[in-house]
Amino acid sequence: MRQALSDVLSWREEYPGMEILLNVNVSGKELTRAGYLEQVIALLEETGFPARSLQIEVTESVFLLNPEVVADVLAGIRALGVQVGLDDFGTGYSSLSYIDQYPIDAVKIDQSFVSRMMHLPRSKAIVESVLSLGRSLGLDIIAEGVETAEQLVLLENMGCPYVQGYFLHRPVRAEEIGLLLAAADESAPA
Repeated sequence: MRQALSDVLSWREEYPGMEILLNVNVSGKELTRAGYLEQVIALLEETGFPARSLQIEVTESVFLLNPEVVADVLAGIRALGVQVGLDDFGTGYSSLSYIDQYPIDAVKIDQSFVSRMMHLPRSKAIVESVLSLGRSLGLDIIAEGVETAEQLVLLENMGCPYVQGYFLHRPVRAEEIGLLLAAADESAPA
């Protein structure tokens, strides 16, 4: 996380007109480890990274480990200004109860629903329902696994505010991100 925070800070300095945010996947084991919250606090202080530009992503399985500890750690993270995202939404157990009981700011619709929504009406209805739920609760909603233009268009027509997937770009190493940011900066209107 230290390296990622430092990298994003340097990109933000080089491209001040761009809002560059950082999402970090955190395992349940990591999240429930003693001192995790203090480690995040120390890293934010050490790097000077703005907490509001960081989102911790967890999967539904973290809530099965030690729900009380998870709730306390997530509340502590949110108190710092760090956002909490629920990754791979819809593939775990009792998904709606997690959104209701825990401090969640964003939900990422699992790619399995996105890939099936083009040919299965039930999957499309689930995506639409999650989008509606997200709007009602004031959550950011991100559709994962967008791999075709058709999926992107359908999600846009459904009002999905954020998407990610290979159709937009394949994962790249940190060294390559600078080149992508430079290209995006050059194409931005003055």
